[in-house]
Amino acid sequence: MKLSDATYALRLFAHSRTEMDSLLPGRIRPYVATVRITERCNSRCITCNYWQKDYKDSLDTKAAINLSRQLAELGVSRLRFSGGEPLLRQDFFTVLKGLRDLGFSKITVSTNGLLIDRLADHINQSCLTDLAVSIDGLRENNDRLRGVPGYFDRVMEGLKLIENKQITIMTTLHDRLAEDLPELLGICEERGYLWDYNLPDNRLYFLKDVDLESVVGSAAGLEKTLECINKLRHLECARRLSEMKIDYSYQYLTKAKVKVKEPHCYLGFMELMIDSQGNVLSGCQVLPPVGNILRDSLKEILSTETYRKRLRKMVARNCPGCVCGYGVNVILENLPKYAISQLLGRKGVSPA
Repeated sequence: MKLSDATYALRLFAHSRTEMDSLLPGRIRPYVATVRITERCNSRCITCNYWQKDYKDSLDTKAAINLSRQLAELGVSRLRFSGGEPLLRQDFFTVLKGLRDLGFSKITVSTNGLLIDRLADHINQSCLTDLAVSIDGLRENNDRLRGVPGYFDRVMEGLKLIENKQITIMTTLHDRLAEDLPELLGICEERGYLWDYNLPDNRLYFLKDVDLESVVGSAAGLEKTLECINKLRHLECARRLSEMKIDYSYQYLTKAKVKVKEPHCYLGFMELMIDSQGNVLSGCQVLPPVGNILRDSLKEILSTETYRKRLRKMVARNCPGCVCGYGVNVILENLPKYAISQLLGRKGVSPA
């Protein structure tokens, strides 16, 4: 980590302890950016409603490459393409070719994996460093939640074709997951994949019509799932899981029993998001956009008082609330503990 990056994080940690706004960084410089390059999707997940709507992408090839250049100039080091399903974009690999010399340390595609078997050669030859693949359990549980028969087997076979990319299996927690986790993490361990999880939250705009209680199931089942995760977190494939993240997840998912003390939200200082219409989001998928890159440059948008006010609003939790940045936030609130865990060998725990 660069000294400037460490200083930036330390200022956020200091603010979490003192709540003195003067300690917040003077210049906003996110280190991670997510570009929702398309909102279209070819899955039929019961956990979101992307596939139920007809989205039109406003970011064409030229705009997507220009946006990536602006992100690099701002000092963003990690770039993530998400959707919808990014691999549905016919120009996706053309966009990637335009990024080769921009200096990103990590370029990730978040994908459902259904097109990996067809596009494996393109993926292998691209500048992608990472694939984050959505798998919500073994065959029966995964295919039920994802709404596509044969999804699990198709994706897992496709992943065998991928070479020299870090693959992370991303799972949304639900109450039946405990029965699948030992075998699922065993596959990850055998193949050299990482494993991580998302928390369910229907406050996000693409989840707002979802009845999450019927999807994720009982509190008792979720608690059993988290107990299973805790037992398996010693595995190499689970090295991204921090103790702080699991503790927060327990509180969040069992909030009927335990009142959740939400950490300050520093997501806007650490991450940036741009959707397929060019709208700029302050890392959060609940609050409305604060600008559009088809009208103004990213540098101009991030330097406005409107953007700074949004970030202060998020820090103070003056918002509907969400779990968009809980991984970042719990680490920043426990920065010394996190740093020690890194030194003691729990490498790669970065939430990004």
